[in-house]
Amino acid sequence: MGMIKKVINFIKASKRHAEDGFKDVTIEEYRERLSICNKCPFQKDGECLECGCILVKKAWWRSEDCPIDKWPKQ
Repeated sequence: MGMIKKVINFIKASKRHAEDGFKDVTIEEYRERLSICNKCPFQKDGECLECGCILVKKAWWRSEDCPIDKWPKQ
């Protein structure tokens, strides 16, 4: 994924996070999300190869979902 696409996706995610009041998931939800990502073939070096996001950041944001629907729904 190119850098421009990653930046665009991060801007969109940041907007959703702001619109959601900068809310985070619980520590349990965060750990579950990362556990799922760690087993995913679309994860490499802590980055999602589908959306380009850095997972340790994206997994915290309540407003965000897995781009291939692997995270539990809120």
